[in-house]
Amino acid sequence: MTDVTTQKNGIDVYNKTTYASQWLNAADERIASGYYEKDHYRDTLETLKNAPGNRVLECGIGTGEFFALELAKSGKSVYGIDFSDELLKDCAYRFGREGLAARLGMADVHALPFKEASFDIVFAIGVTPFMKDLALGVEEMVRVTKKGGIVVFDLMNIWHTSQFINHWYRVFESSRFGFAFIRGLKTLKKNMGFQTHFKAAPEEVNHKLYSPLSLRRAMKKLGIGYRVRGYNVLLPLDLPIFGRYANLCERSKSLSYGLKDNKFLKYLGSKLVVIIEK
Repeated sequence: MTDVTTQKNGIDVYNKTTYASQWLNAADERIASGYYEKDHYRDTLETLKNAPGNRVLECGIGTGEFFALELAKSGKSVYGIDFSDELLKDCAYRFGREGLAARLGMADVHALPFKEASFDIVFAIGVTPFMKDLALGVEEMVRVTKKGGIVVFDLMNIWHTSQFINHWYRVFESSRFGFAFIRGLKTLKKNMGFQTHFKAAPEEVNHKLYSPLSLRRAMKKLGIGYRVRGYNVLLPLDLPIFGRYANLCERSKSLSYGLKDNKFLKYLGSKLVVIIEK
């Protein structure tokens, strides 16, 4: 029997169960820690709030924290889909606790159960890494958006320093040899007095990263125009082993944020926010 926790043919099951539970269990900690105070999230929320129209669909609504709840508080009529029943139940609870309502259902972003032009605003934040087909997912979001509406989604950018290094670190760690080697480095780090996290066993990489070129190819395939904002441009956010100690973006906020709309350098951002105006 292999000791790899998640095999490639089981990634979907892993994301819908183990990963969904991990996301749910960390929800209150994320909110309390100021996780959503990042420029990437704040700017995106303002874009969604200021978009014309009232009917909003969030693809991958999860627990509803931040975006869906804030949009509902601003008067938007919120719909949400997710692949996890566990997350949807928690989302309904959070809306009810605030005295708000959301229409929720289990569905796949690649096959949205809505008619064409059903919503004014459609968005997916933190969802594209788990899409099987980026072009198909975006095509579906555009299909259910009204003319004059907007579609917003973000990407983890493989061209960014941290994303590139962390991705291949994860790939290396998923192998038996890589896992043993990295566990040794973590032990050394712990012995030096630093906090570190030990995994019980190797885990297959459960998400995808995209480059600006892969985004361009997908949009060209669909014949769709778009604009991009880049966040945490150039400077690393974190690095394997060193963690947040390598966060130079935190120390140079004005530089990193100031480049978000730069014609060329924005494409070197850790997160790319894509806006489609239909």
